[in-house]
Amino acid sequence: MHTPSPVSALLILLVIAIAGCEKSTGPESASSTIVELPGCRPALSKSASPNDSCFSWQFSGSLSVDFCVLANCCPDSNRFAMSHVTDADSIVVTIADTAANLCKCVCRHWVHAEFQDLALNKYRFLVYLQGSASQKPLYDAVINRN
Repeated sequence: MHTPSPVSALLILLVIAIAGCEKSTGPESASSTIVELPGCRPALSKSASPNDSCFSWQFSGSLSVDFCVLANCCPDSNRFAMSHVTDADSIVVTIADTAANLCKCVCRHWVHAEFQDLALNKYRFLVYLQGSASQKPLYDAVINRN
């Protein structure tokens, strides 16, 4: 009968240990879409908060969030550069206004965000306006899955 060498035994133990590892607790790799809806828009009729008619969400299978950003009306579409990070229990969206001073009128620009494959049932959702004098988020909400 052949006895495995110490190196072979170590390799077998290493393979078993790696196969038994649990999912990483690092940042998630959720698929997502964030788009600006064209045109100036009125406030929502229903909202997640009685004090804010510019923020609404639904979270069952996927997370769907609608919110508005006040900015000048020119142009009324494709004016924002948007990015996001999903990390642990937070989703942080950053918006940069690419046409900040084109005209003097102001309107609500709507943004729609969809996040698929989120592992947790509760997230803190933050929206920041890049270049804003205030470091406070535009929106800071705790969202629970239905």
